[in-house]
Amino acid sequence: MGRRIIFFASALVVMIGLALVIILSVTRSPRLQNAVYRVTNTAPPAANRPANANANVNRSPYTPDRQAIIYVARNFTERYGSGSNQNGGRNLTDAQAYATAAYGDFLGAQIAQARSAPPPKEYHGTVTRALVFNVLKQTTAAASVVVATQQTVTVGTAATVQTKDLLIDLVKVGADWKISAAVWK
Repeated sequence: MGRRIIFFASALVVMIGLALVIILSVTRSPRLQNAVYRVTNTAPPAANRPANANANVNRSPYTPDRQAIIYVARNFTERYGSGSNQNGGRNLTDAQAYATAAYGDFLGAQIAQARSAPPPKEYHGTVTRALVFNVLKQTTAAASVVVATQQTVTVGTAATVQTKDLLIDLVKVGADWKISAAVWK
């Protein structure tokens, strides 16, 4: 009987320890917090929302349109800003999925230019991570977003880290948000 009690007490301590590790991991990582909010389909606690959230419901950062705008901006930015001189514009091809037809044609011209470039002598590559999204303007049919990014630029074997902002204009095409223009600042 004494061994059973020790076994169950040990198991209880291990489970409590695992629960504490999970809770600490989620509370210290905004990325995990966002995943939890998406899975549970809830908004963050009131302490993290603007003080006048009820006064201005359309500007709440948690509206479905705002979430879709940020989703498209993140995915487009990371694809558009990442690439190398050896991938033949593959990053731009991936970014075209988030573009309007007109901007997709513009990206197509950039892809053709990348594929016609002479073979590289030295590797040049960039990996872009979208970090912060500032929605400057949003209506029911258009939005402007500044995306703060961190880029790791590799030339040969040397890598440097830099930050850049990408200004993105989006328009609503049917039920989807699409990129109509993008400019590095």
